Amino acid sequence: MSPGHAHVKMPNDDLPVDGPSRLSADINRATRDVHNVLNHLIMTRLPLGLLQPTLYREGVLSIFYIFRTFESAWQSHLSNPDLDPRLRQILTRTYIPAMQRTRAILADVAYYYSLPLDLAEKTYLPLSHQPSLPTRQSIVNHIEKVTREKPHVLLSYGHVMYMALFAGGRILKLRILDNDIFFPGTPKDKETRQRMGVNMFSFEGRRTKEEEEEIRIAWKAGMGDAENLLTKEEWNDCCEEGAQVFRLMESMIYELDTIKAPVAYAVIAKYAVGALLAILMAYALIFKYLPILIAQF
Repeated sequence: MSPGHAHVKMPNDDLPVDGPSRLSADINRATRDVHNVLNHLIMTRLPLGLLQPTLYREGVLSIFYIFRTFESAWQSHLSNPDLDPRLRQILTRTYIPAMQRTRAILADVAYYYSLPLDLAEKTYLPLSHQPSLPTRQSIVNHIEKVTREKPHVLLSYGHVMYMALFAGGRILKLRILDNDIFFPGTPKDKETRQRMGVNMFSFEGRRTKEEEEEIRIAWKAGMGDAENLLTKEEWNDCCEEGAQVFRLMESMIYELDTIKAPVAYAVIAKYAVGALLAILMAYALIFKYLPILIAQF
């Protein structure tokens, strides 16, 4: 570490070593309110998404663009021979190949859009391919700009996006695997289904929760090493951008509301009509047999 970038003692320096890194804890604290808002938005929309894969896949595609953009920026910085050595150490210590999600999520995109994987890769992987929806595009633009100007904030994107895979992601994965609507004509075999529509939450070569946990632990260790190389200003940048990540996700959800609305209404109507018919049939049976029941008493 160069003398000009000596580590400044931060508020969470006394956290236990087996807990979150100091920077992770500060990002969590800085994002608590926006995190709660995002959780509410997700939980109020998820039930509908689980009723109709065509709704869910739009969310998967939006998430794909986020991961593709910040992971590509990460790799671009690491391949740049002119990158500041200190920043290179920060990004190298937190770069975990097994954690990379771009291609895994693209496999889900291919499945839900019924595309051959090679066609999906040719279409979506090149950075020249840009989203057609305005909010998706503005999110991509923001991530490209901020990570170009402040490479250290990639730690914020990694912390927020990767750690979500080990929290709510595990629960969502199980709910999708058990949902036959997502896998028409496919046996209820988790290994088969896992290779089809939940690659986002699956890590190649890791079959157990304990093996997946090794990746999370490696990330936490990398964050613990990298944070010691940050200046105080960079530390604050990471906390501020962490909150911005949640705001970007919030805007993404509101955009999904606009494109999902027609399909959502159709799904709601389908189930509402079904429920109404069931109620009418119940009433018909009651009125048909009620006189007989009364006569018996």
